[in-house]
Amino acid sequence: MGNNTFIVLSTINTDFGVFSPEERFWQTVHTLYSIHNQAPKAKIYFLDNSIEPLNYVWKESISSRVDVFEQMEHNVFTQMINGNRGWGEAYMMPLALERIKQHGMVEDRIFKLSGRYFLQKSFDISAYTPEVYGKYVFKVNQWDVSKDDFKTHRERVVYFETRLWSFCGSLFDEYQALMPKLFQSMFTIQNWEKAHHALIPHDKVIDFPKVHVEGLTAETGIIKIE
Repeated sequence: MGNNTFIVLSTINTDFGVFSPEERFWQTVHTLYSIHNQAPKAKIYFLDNSIEPLNYVWKESISSRVDVFEQMEHNVFTQMINGNRGWGEAYMMPLALERIKQHGMVEDRIFKLSGRYFLQKSFDISAYTPEVYGKYVFKVNQWDVSKDDFKTHRERVVYFETRLWSFCGSLFDEYQALMPKLFQSMFTIQNWEKAHHALIPHDKVIDFPKVHVEGLTAETGIIKIE
């Protein structure tokens, strides 16, 4: 299973959704705890894009649980998208990739885990065997959409689940080079999962029907299990 790095992207201080910043902080601590518990030797890079920086206590608490802690610097665009997970990840991921490269954290396998989601006890890092070398691993998901509230139109949309996914370190340069196209596609596709499905070569993707992650959705508070 080799060495692993987890990229955790987070927005703690925000009024988006049903959870308070304090609740989001403790959910994020749970995220980090789950990585330590299920992948104890993994390195963790943590990036938060809260417009209001985290207070000293929260920052120190998270910093003590990760290898690298950073907070985004903001501009008008990032303030507009703050709290939107898809747009947030589209903006944060290029920086996260550059930072793990700078810090020597490009390991055999790189995982991206959304903040406030956590690895279930059934998550087994050894499942990422040599068979996934040179591959992206996603849960392939799908949903029904309609242009007229399902009166006469219904179609199935396929996408790559991005709450937890991973890629082989050998693909780092390839994935990093995709960042501009993935970001630009958000202006037309407007969905981070669908953008990945559209642009990542499918012959390099392995579908894990269950990736053993769960969390509370910001919009409704409902537990989402993958």
